[in-house]
Amino acid sequence: MAQYGIGIIPINFYAGGKLYKDWVDVTPSEAYELFLKDPESFKTSAASPEDCLNAYRNASQRAKNILCVTVSTKLSSVYNVALNARELFRAEMPEAQIEVFDSQMATPAEGFVALAAARAAAEGPTRGN
Repeated sequence: MAQYGIGIIPINFYAGGKLYKDWVDVTPSEAYELFLKDPESFKTSAASPEDCLNAYRNASQRAKNILCVTVSTKLSSVYNVALNARELFRAEMPEAQIEVFDSQMATPAEGFVALAAARAAAEGPTRGN
């Protein structure tokens, strides 16, 4: 996915009384190990607006049009956080275009949606659009 410039907004989770950021502090495999050690203490929370802003800032260095694909709103509030961060980012970079898309899926399938969108963007506009 790196070849397409896909960034990941880290999801926060708590395990054993400590806060972790997925893909930043631990890998998904390590997070699963933490879950197995103490499933009762394992809780997730949405990404922070600052994490979303940082992702938008990083993406805006590579492209003026940004698509943010989130996990389903039925599973998380990440979509709403990403929308709020988009409005904050517009004050910094009004020329950047950011679309926030609710994948309506869980994380593994969400990755396929992001990859398909990145491939389409890499191919450029299609005729007739």
